Amino acid sequence: MSATNGRGVDVVINSLSGDLLQKSFSLVADFGRFIEIGRKDFLLNNHLGMRAFDRNITFSGVDIYKIFTQKPRLLKETLGRIMRMFNAKDNSVVAIRPVTSMPVSQIAGALRKLQSGQNKGKIVITTMNPDAVVLAEATPGHQMTSSSNEVLSGDGTYLITGGTGGIGRGLAKWMVENGARNVVLLGRRAATSPDIAKLLSRYNSSDKGICMRAVQCDVSSAESLKQALSTLSDLPRVRGVVHGAMVLKVSNEWFHIVSFSRITC
Repeated sequence: MSATNGRGVDVVINSLSGDLLQKSFSLVADFGRFIEIGRKDFLLNNHLGMRAFDRNITFSGVDIYKIFTQKPRLLKETLGRIMRMFNAKDNSVVAIRPVTSMPVSQIAGALRKLQSGQNKGKIVITTMNPDAVVLAEATPGHQMTSSSNEVLSGDGTYLITGGTGGIGRGLAKWMVENGARNVVLLGRRAATSPDIAKLLSRYNSSDKGICMRAVQCDVSSAESLKQALSTLSDLPRVRGVVHGAMVLKVSNEWFHIVSFSRITC
């Protein structure tokens, strides 16, 4: 307010929440606009004083994700305008300032700084030798295994979709070698693959307490997946899922594309 001689700001783009949102809103000048791109106050159903609207202020809530999914044409036009502004010679778009550079070895501190809501500008993580991320000791009760060389939990179940293919079988072997004792392979060829039968025989006949199963399932079908999961009630709770199944149809020919994303819990 001092910088504008008490007039206020014409446009505020805000992602702060709570009291900081209220303070940002108080800075809007007469006939100004407040653009809220955060969602926390919306989801918490927080209240905003109405007195300021007597000054012809416009408040707009913008959910960029909904624009992305529901207004693709608007998104395309907007991104086009932004790129033209970036490429313009009049510096109409400049880098956000200040930029705080922090080494990757301090990434935990950088995240805490972001969570505080007190930072200004942007925080950039740099990777320069010999910086390294320091491994924090696991808190009691959260260690997955007692062995330092086993990264998976022996008291959980791991699912691999598309697990009956070559990559899935190789991943199943890696899981067992790294601590897993319950592995389930989901695939449409589970009942007919001789390679799967050989893999199951190898591990289920061992004396290491390993349970490896192959369940016929088309994960693109909710009903098929529900039926497959119902057969696993005797196994420990699921601790991780690796999605390795994807099928694309291109020019009337089927191509199998493997796409991995691991979710651990």
